[in-house]
Amino acid sequence: MIKKSSLFILFLFVFAGLVYGQTAKSTLDGMMQSYNGEMNASASYAEYAKKAQNKSVAALFKAASAAEALHAKLLNDMALSSKLSTKALTAKINAIKTGTDVDNLKSGIAGETYEYTKMYPAFSKVAASENNKNVSDLMNRIASVEKTHAELYNKTIQDLNAKKTLPTVYYLCPVCGYVEAGSAPAKCPLCNATASSFQAFN
Repeated sequence: MIKKSSLFILFLFVFAGLVYGQTAKSTLDGMMQSYNGEMNASASYAEYAKKAQNKSVAALFKAASAAEALHAKLLNDMALSSKLSTKALTAKINAIKTGTDVDNLKSGIAGETYEYTKMYPAFSKVAASENNKNVSDLMNRIASVEKTHAELYNKTIQDLNAKKTLPTVYYLCPVCGYVEAGSAPAKCPLCNATASSFQAFN
């Protein structure tokens, strides 16, 4: 018999393929798909935070939701400033399926891993091929942040399984979306934003 958790994870990977396109026809198409994915991730994390059984996991998902919303804003601002689009990007928010805290963290890992290993590298190449270096660079920067999110979710699962005490506060870099557990770093390790600019979520 297949466990419910296994079915849930299978659903996550299928869902990722639906929310995020596999290919991009153009730089703008890639940005539109990325924006849609980031907004769906933000909405999902916000819902995970509401349903979290563990207060620390709720705080983590609050910070993560804000991070994904920031990524969506960066993509929208770039589309407009680069004159690739004359109007704001839009998203279609899909139905959100929630599970246990660990299930939801695994959902986050699936989505973030897809983004930094497949989606953003592919879309970045399309942007570079069309001489939109600024867009390509932005996508690469976002991919780097998403990798750290996946790593943070994985560590949180390990700590939950080991029954360790989780941090009660998570800090968000308002420039790139990096999230730090416990205390704000002296500066963001990805974009060098100062600790004083970090936003706390608990």
